[in-house]
Amino acid sequence: RGTREKQLKMYAAVGGTPAWAADPQIPPDRERDTYHVPPAGSGDWMNYLRALVMRYRGDIQTYGLWNEPNHRNWKGSPESYVQLIVNPAARTIKTACPGCKVVAGDLLHRETSCRFDAFGRCWRAEGAEQDWRQWMTAMLNSSAFKDGHIDIISHHIYAGSDFADAALAVRSYLDRHGALGKDLWITETGLNTLHDGIDDGDQANYYVNAL
Repeated sequence: RGTREKQLKMYAAVGGTPAWAADPQIPPDRERDTYHVPPAGSGDWMNYLRALVMRYRGDIQTYGLWNEPNHRNWKGSPESYVQLIVNPAARTIKTACPGCKVVAGDLLHRETSCRFDAFGRCWRAEGAEQDWRQWMTAMLNSSAFKDGHIDIISHHIYAGSDFADAALAVRSYLDRHGALGKDLWITETGLNTLHDGIDDGDQANYYVNAL
């Protein structure tokens, strides 16, 4: 009601698996619930999205799929994320609300790093399973993307990555891999003032420079 009165547009990021819908063959990590566990199938996920979109049609026009699946929020491969989440979700949302926008990705800007480099070669790499490019490739190869059901690509950039360099790298990657001109939204960024040496001024400057 408040958003309607203020004429605000809502962006709803949906995701997470309740215990009753989680794949029983994939136990959650210790001290975590089943948010990151893949569902046993796509049926419950599609039913949930259909009910959500039908209920809030007219109020919510933009839906994001999951949150940072490449950052411990999906206990599976990029391919399983696409098959169980992206493809059925995009199709369900577009069927229930053809005018709604589907946002996919929400990947954290993480790249493979080299722990031991010698003789011009990396002998020990780490973080390949979280590399955003691996997950982005799977999404760009998805039937949801190829069928035109994904309207916007989203990405998250935090401390440790230069904002401009990271944003331009993602834009370049999309343009070179079949998503030329596709809208790119940076849906999360910022500096945490709880970290040593970072104050409100640093945080404000970060946002100004990012914009």
